[in-house]
Amino acid sequence: MRGFPRCRAFLNNVGSVRKRVTVLAERREPSGYATAEGLEVRLGASLRFEARHIALGLLLTAMWLVIGWPAAAWGADALAECDALRLRGRYEEAQERYESAIESNPLEAGLGIARCEMAIGHYEQAEARLEKLAEREPKSADVLAELASLLLDRGEVDRAEQRAREALAVRDTHPAARWVVAEAARQQGRAGEARDGYAWFAEHPPRDADTRAEDWLWFGRGLAQHARWQRDSNAFARLVNDVLPRAWKSNADYWPARLDSARLFLEKYNQPDAMKDLNAALAINPRAAEAHVLRAQLALQGFELDKARRSLEVAFETNPNLLSAQQTLADVLLAELKPAEALERLEQALQRNPQDEPTLGRIAAIYLTLDGQTASDQDDSRLTRLAQKVTERNPHCGRFYQTAGESCELMRRFRQAAEFYATAFEHSPELIDIRGQLGLTLMRMGDESRAAELLDESFDADPFNVRVKNMLEVLDVLQGYAVLETEHFVLKFDRGMDQLLAEEMADFLEDEV
Repeated sequence: MRGFPRCRAFLNNVGSVRKRVTVLAERREPSGYATAEGLEVRLGASLRFEARHIALGLLLTAMWLVIGWPAAAWGADALAECDALRLRGRYEEAQERYESAIESNPLEAGLGIARCEMAIGHYEQAEARLEKLAEREPKSADVLAELASLLLDRGEVDRAEQRAREALAVRDTHPAARWVVAEAARQQGRAGEARDGYAWFAEHPPRDADTRAEDWLWFGRGLAQHARWQRDSNAFARLVNDVLPRAWKSNADYWPARLDSARLFLEKYNQPDAMKDLNAALAINPRAAEAHVLRAQLALQGFELDKARRSLEVAFETNPNLLSAQQTLADVLLAELKPAEALERLEQALQRNPQDEPTLGRIAAIYLTLDGQTASDQDDSRLTRLAQKVTERNPHCGRFYQTAGESCELMRRFRQAAEFYATAFEHSPELIDIRGQLGLTLMRMGDESRAAELLDESFDADPFNVRVKNMLEVLDVLQGYAVLETEHFVLKFDRGMDQLLAEEMADFLEDEV
């Protein structure tokens, strides 16, 4: 705070402080007790103490000076301390500190308060605060981009894009605003615009040595999406080894970059590296709700459902309205074969974002399970109506069908999952992981020839996908196996070691299963 340097000067040079005290008192608003004359008296009294009391007198006077000017005492260092409190999960304390600075630093403090509110799920309050701040500071690209990002997360795509473009009018290179514009285009089916929007991140890497941690984060998200659509596997290595580490090197407390790195590893089923970055994020902020959701998703990959539930409980304690937490809890319920309960949870998630395709995709899988009808133009099922509504809004809604396939997989409905994956590829062939998901599902169904073709294509596009790589190695082993076909089953076995066992198993399957 500004008062601390003045206090240090006071301790070093009493005469210079006497002059500064007079100036500060003249600047202070009348309060009935802070006047230049009064301060001079206090200062003179403290200097007449006996020698053994001088140090104590100076210290008390310095403390009084700091406390006496709350509005003038807030500078960049103090706001950085508030940011550190927020990033470490001390949201309530950080918000109180920001509120103390709101008069002298309305822009930075207001933005900090809004971020605290979003962290604990108070999205409506955060939106209202950011709207007022945008009216007061219409040339703040940071405020406009923050508001745009919040609106996008709430499904208000048109308003989000408008605010993002306003931010770009102020600062054309603002990465968060660039991301929102590209995502808005994708969600509204403007695939060409979205592709160009993601390409911007590859064409305009930050060159300023003082680039902020949050800018590196948004740049990383845009570059990751560009890499997915362009099958640029080298970009993923760059993201986790260079781009995102620059964020936490810029600010050691910036755990969101650690979390994004963990998400990229989890996307490739690289659980050890995902857990490493996730633990690093939680070491900084044990209350990061998004990090506990990712921990639940890691547990869900290993079908550790109780562990996933415990992580979600922690996430909900901090943010009861977090969309990804609601979706992941629905996934746990689907894995437990409780689609009706999952539907209730997802209907709550729709209140957060009624247009979110991953939420709607999960609901589509549940409709299929509960109603027993597929989506076709000829029927009037809930699934058909939902699919038509989503497709009308976004003809390239591959993410909707992809999530429906993933949900069917969780419920062990592999044939329906394969159908959804195939439809997802038709709508969005740019999605890098659909081939691999479909290939893995076909392996579960025993269609190894089609699976091998898709898995090869998937590995060529994304050699970092651990699950695809492992399944290709399994296929290499299976090529040397013998085949025994019965009326209803096909068995593969090691001819040298399992011939008798295979014959006995074939009889058992036909007679008993």
